[in-house]
Formats: sequence, structure tokens, C-alpha cells
Amino acid sequence: MTHKYPLIAAGVAAALAGGYVQAAPTIAQAAAATQTLNITGSSAAKNAILNGLEADVCGGSANALLVSATGGTKNFFALSCNTAVTIPGITTGSLVTFYYRTEGGSVVGALPIATSKQIKRLNLSDASCTGSGLTATCTVSGSTTTNGPNDSWTGAVINDVVDLGVTDVEPGQLTGADYPSGYSTAVFGSATTAQMKALTNVRLIDQTFGLAINISGRSFSTVNLSRESAANILSGSYSDWHNVPDALTGQPISSVTSGDPITVINREPGSGTRTSANIYFLGYQCSSTNSIPGTTGNFSTTDELNQVNSTPGAIGYTSIDQLQDPHNSTNFTNLVLATINGVAPSNLASATGQYDYWYEATLVPNPATTGTSLSLSQFLQTDLPKLATAPQEPSVNAIPGVGGNVAAVPLTSNGKTGTLQIYINPYTRLGKSCNVPAEQN
Repeated sequence: MTHKYPLIAAGVAAALAGGYVQAAPTIAQAAAATQTLNITGSSAAKNAILNGLEADVCGGSANALLVSATGGTKNFFALSCNTAVTIPGITTGSLVTFYYRTEGGSVVGALPIATSKQIKRLNLSDASCTGSGLTATCTVSGSTTTNGPNDSWTGAVINDVVDLGVTDVEPGQLTGADYPSGYSTAVFGSATTAQMKALTNVRLIDQTFGLAINISGRSFSTVNLSRESAANILSGSYSDWHNVPDALTGQPISSVTSGDPITVINREPGSGTRTSANIYFLGYQCSSTNSIPGTTGNFSTTDELNQVNSTPGAIGYTSIDQLQDPHNSTNFTNLVLATINGVAPSNLASATGQYDYWYEATLVPNPATTGTSLSLSQFLQTDLPKLATAPQEPSVNAIPGVGGNVAAVPLTSNGKTGTLQIYINPYTRLGKSCNVPAEQN
């Protein structure tokens, strides 16, 4: 994956306007950086986190080198630049390299910290790493199905301590049926429910989620679901689109009476995206013991959506930026987002209280992190949640009461337009995903 889409031009303009222009580091320079931060976790938040690092630390994407994995997985990244902002403990203009692994999703944002285990990250010193200017690639061999559960990746990877985790929901929800039971305990360790709940976490951003449906060759081009119908689909009670009522008309979604099967494509237990779907539609660990059936699934959002996109009639769950961000417009051409209870998903619908399939992503700091890595971690914990510096993605809103954000109606926005416009959500779950959103203004 490359991430330098139209933000390059925007980044250049911002850098010139702000007076900060700095050549991006080479791969060799990025690999040799002594000031680093190893981030692991949520694949749903990937674009938001990388955009936030480019904008807030690097002064724009035009100043940063983004390195992406290629080969068996595209879920390992590194971002390197000379700092454009004042970070306590780090001299402005210092070379820093951030490693961000999304392979394994929210699992790797919490479990290795709870168990004090090292896991793989990108190794920029590997001979396979090539590229210049703003982008480069490194070859990582393996597959999410075979190598993900035991972290047996080869190629441009190296073991390292996780400094900062990212989870789609608070780590305490990644327990029970949502515990990452499919991961090797020898590699990732094993944590009790109490240990997961005891992890320190800092609220980061609101993420709006949705249901993606493959309409290729179907008799329908839009999907309107009630929350109850969606729950029945995910639990397996509905297996044919002709049996699912359209939430707006009451008629069958599919006009095909001879069979229009539904294929539910899941993430693996431990995925924050799966956990959010479990909470929202089935009330799991909140008001119910019912959960999405099965103990297998894809180990990244991209892998899940690729499978949904290649399976007519399939359904999956995702952060909505995967379909609504312009740079993703050609990735999943067979997919549409369902309306839920008659409301189309958007960050504006979330902020106005019309659409409540959203959850508060968190940062999970490792208490063992020290030195300049701790300085970088602490900076991001306070900087990324702020409306002015929060990641700008169609799925994102700022959380009221966090980072100095003050809820207000009419909504306070970041002043951008299109998919870059985010809002301070007047509603919050107060760090507990089971909570009903409470208005704060």
C-alpha cells in the first residue's frame, strides 16, 4: 500500500504556507534513527494514525518518508522525518522514525503490552528495502492466515518491544469470545481478563463503523438494514438476502426468490472491529452473552474487505473511511455501506446523534517505555486527540472532554471541507463501549 495519494499536494502547500520544508530522510537515515517509537494495533485506525503523524510531527506528508511492506503482507509500516514541532525532551528538527504494525489489529495493540512480549516490526536495514523520495517498500514474507497467529514473518522484520498500542475499543473488551484465542501463547503470551482490563488506556478519537455489502450481480444496489436484521445476519439467523426485510420499505432486499445467499466475512477474535460489531449488534459483554459465532477470521481490515469484495452477496464490518476516503475509491468497487435504521453512516451523522455505530479508539502506553520513545508516546497521547490536530478521516470525530475538546451545538468542526472535515462529537461513551452515548454540551 502507498499512502501518499492527494495528501502529497496538500502537504506541500501546508509546508510552504507554514514555512517548514524539510527533505524526507533516506531509508538508511530512517533505519539509523536513534529516536524511535514502535506503535502496534488497530488496522481500522491505520490511515488516521499515519495521517496524524505526518501532519502533527512531520509538518506535512511532503517532509516524510513512508515505508510500506510488500510481499505476503502490507500491514507493516514505518514513517520517518525531522520533527517540525516542539516535543518535550526532543530537539525540534531531530530525526525520528515511527514504526506502525497493523498486522493483528487491536490484538497487537494490547496483548504484547499486557504480557511483556516482543513482536515483529518492520526492519528498515533489510536489503529488500528500496525506494527514494517520499515512499519506499520492504519485503515481508508470509501470510496473515499462516504466519499471523504465530508471528513467524520473515524478511524485513525484527522483534521489538511495543511502546504504544492502538485499540478500536478499550482493551478490557478484548476478552471472553473477543479474546485473541487464535494467537500463539508462546509468542504473544496469555493475559487474563483482569490483566486486559488493568491496561492503562487514553481515549484517542471516535471511529464510525459500518456494514459493507457486496452488491456485484445482485438484484439490489442499496442495502437498508435495521439493527435487529443486522444482528440476525451476523449471528447466522438470516442466510439469504430474500429473507431480510428492507428497513425502509419492508420488502425483501433481494427480489431473487430462488436463493441469494449471504456470506458473513469475519475478522478474528481479538479484532477491535469485530468486537465493536459484537457490542453494537449483539450486545456482547454489555447486555448479552451472545456473540458472533466462530473462532476464525481475517487478521486485518484490508484482508477482510478484499474477501468481501470478491464474494457476491457477502457482508463485513469496517471503519467507514475504508470506503469513503477518496484514496480508497478504487479498492473495493463492489461494496456499498448499508444504512442502519434508515441512516447512512458518516461522521456527521455520528456527531448529530443520528447514527451511533461508533466507538472510542484508545492509545495503550507501555509503562516500561523510557527515554525519547516515552517523549514521543506522551506527545501523541496529548496531541492526537485534539480537534485541531486529530487525524482527518471520514470515520473520525474528536471526543468531548479529551485534549481540551469542548462539546457544543451547533457542532464545532476543524474548518476543513469534504472528507477532511471532522467534528467534536457532542456525545461520548466516557471510555466504556457498553455505555449509551451521553450528550455533553
